[in-house]
Amino acid sequence: VDRGAWGLELVTLLVALKLAAPSQVFLLRGNHESSTCTKFYGFKGEVDAKYGSDARAVYAACKKLFSMLPLAAVIGGKTLVLHGGLFRDVPPPVEKAASKGHKKRRRPAPPPVLEDPEAEPNITLGSLAVLRAASKGGMDPDGLGSSVVAADVLWSDPVAAPGISANHARGVGLTFGPDMTQAFLEGNGLSLILRSHEGPDARDRRSDLGQVLEGYSVDHDTPAGKLVTVFSAPDYPQFMAACEDRYDNKGAV
Repeated sequence: VDRGAWGLELVTLLVALKLAAPSQVFLLRGNHESSTCTKFYGFKGEVDAKYGSDARAVYAACKKLFSMLPLAAVIGGKTLVLHGGLFRDVPPPVEKAASKGHKKRRRPAPPPVLEDPEAEPNITLGSLAVLRAASKGGMDPDGLGSSVVAADVLWSDPVAAPGISANHARGVGLTFGPDMTQAFLEGNGLSLILRSHEGPDARDRRSDLGQVLEGYSVDHDTPAGKLVTVFSAPDYPQFMAACEDRYDNKGAV
């Protein structure tokens, strides 16, 4: 959604495909499937324009759907598919003592308190076990509280340099190098990570990684396996000035 005039039709088509073939079609959450992004980048306005007095109910149903979508999928035990990228390790949830007659409740562990507010936290790489235990992030995975892992999955980007750090360019998520990809693949028995998140316009602003005009870019090629960015939109961005050259994505679906 948010990337063209037919976002609602695309959502409807994908949901219809999922209903028609539930064991063959799998929908994952992207970074724009949130309340804040859909308000700011146009999807809410699209729904308002198309549905009038019924728009509020339609938009609420879409937001509920987005919040329930899984963050990632593992194919054949070897391929991890997600939108943005790798994510940090987080402390396990803290069990809250239950009162008599009630079950114990689990709440997220508090975030670390930094002595120097300007210093970056010590970020360590997460695992599939961390991802499976994580919250889906609710309506707005903003990287706070229990939505830290969800925000990382949706907003992180690979880089050519080694290491893992906060994604300052986006203000949320992480950047991670090929050493992190190798460690994640080795530690989780995987050989491939497929992600999207960056179109040809985004890659034009970067010099460290390849373009996606063939439909994909191999961003990390390590002894343990690869991380590949896949981008299959045929005419993206949809709205460009008449004087601008349009991108010709040869791998478009």
